Amino acid sequence: ETKVGDFSKPFRSRFGYHILKVTDKRPAKGKYKVAHIMMITPEGSSSNLKQKAENKITEVYEKALAGEDFAKLAEEYSEDRRTAVDGGLIGWVSIGGRMIKEFEDAVFGLENIGDISPVLKTNYGFHVIKLLDKEEIKDFDEIKNDLKGLISNTARTSKSRDAIVTTLKNEYNAKTNDENVKEFYNIVTDSIFHGSWIVDENLKLDKPILTFANQTKTQEDFVNYLMKFNRKQSPQDIKIFVDKAFNNFISKMILMYEEDILEDKYIDFKYLIKEYHDGILLFELTDKFVWSKAIIDTAGLDNFYQKNKNDYMWDYRYEVKVYECKDAKVLKSAAKLFNKNKNEDFILSKLNKKDSSALIIKESEFAEKAVKPLVDSKIKEFNITETAGLKKIVANNEDNTITIINVHAPEVKTLNEAKGIITADYQNYLEKEWIKTLRNKYKIVVHKDVLKTLVN
Repeated sequence: ETKVGDFSKPFRSRFGYHILKVTDKRPAKGKYKVAHIMMITPEGSSSNLKQKAENKITEVYEKALAGEDFAKLAEEYSEDRRTAVDGGLIGWVSIGGRMIKEFEDAVFGLENIGDISPVLKTNYGFHVIKLLDKEEIKDFDEIKNDLKGLISNTARTSKSRDAIVTTLKNEYNAKTNDENVKEFYNIVTDSIFHGSWIVDENLKLDKPILTFANQTKTQEDFVNYLMKFNRKQSPQDIKIFVDKAFNNFISKMILMYEEDILEDKYIDFKYLIKEYHDGILLFELTDKFVWSKAIIDTAGLDNFYQKNKNDYMWDYRYEVKVYECKDAKVLKSAAKLFNKNKNEDFILSKLNKKDSSALIIKESEFAEKAVKPLVDSKIKEFNITETAGLKKIVANNEDNTITIINVHAPEVKTLNEAKGIITADYQNYLEKEWIKTLRNKYKIVVHKDVLKTLVN
């Protein structure tokens, strides 16, 4: 399952290859049948008009809550005349349907049949919505075939598929035996629409009904195809049902055959599929043995870090703090305490005892050169050299500030401090080790004579 914000793996449809990004998810809630009463406020309406509309819809809302007939209120007051004549009936609403999101949210916020929503404001006006009926979401297995039908029978899909099938019929010289197909007008009964159709075991179903290319499809093949329609559904004329099913059967058989021979028929496609297959395989293997392993294998990562920690060093770093003093008196006291190497917390607590803003930390940075502007400016201003342990305390009487600079010697970064680059290096290490293992396991032969012909 693809999570919100993630990309799906590449997948194939009838239209090509796709990658999807999930931007949001909402739980399916089935279908709700609703009616509404509406006061329209067109875009650009004055605030006075909007207020009148809101007052009116609130008045109608209170009448509905008091028990007055909602349908009659809609007929009398609703400005959506298309639905007003039918008691405000909108019909069935589902998540992600034709309604705007805020309207859907209000609809699916109703719990019980007969519930009436508070006044809802949208870009179109003000609404009061009543829940008339609910149809809970069905089990997936129950609607699976219907969903497949909806997806596979869109106008665009059908038009494209029909054009391909027509071309292939001509290419493969497809022939049908209509007399053998017509026997199904009697073989198939109304029981197929109730899921209880059974074929007489004594029937011989070996007559051909479709031939194309080097393929022959018999009545038995068609029976097997029809069995997937042996379920509860709306009854229809048997002849129409059989003819429609047979046309779909022809398309399915020809397309299945075409799909089976695609790679032999189209060499470029064969190489493309192989490249795609090998690429996905390589991606999954590399993820298993390199990328994900480097993240999951914390013990291995730590061991790699311990062996190579000297490759991850901080350069000289500079701890710069600028303190702002309330006045010259505080400046003098603070400078004296800092020069005595008193703890910062102690100094702040002591000088801010009566006034919490007497001494505050104005700016603070800890970084190498060329990383933080404050650090670079103070190094230059006070001519700070790369001297480990150097401490510079500068009191400025003009703006009552104290600047303290501590120089830290180069040292090894902790695993957490350099985890990104260490993980990347560990991945490179794992990849090299994996390739080394594969080279030892599988013998590689380079045919230099063939290679030279490619170069020349």
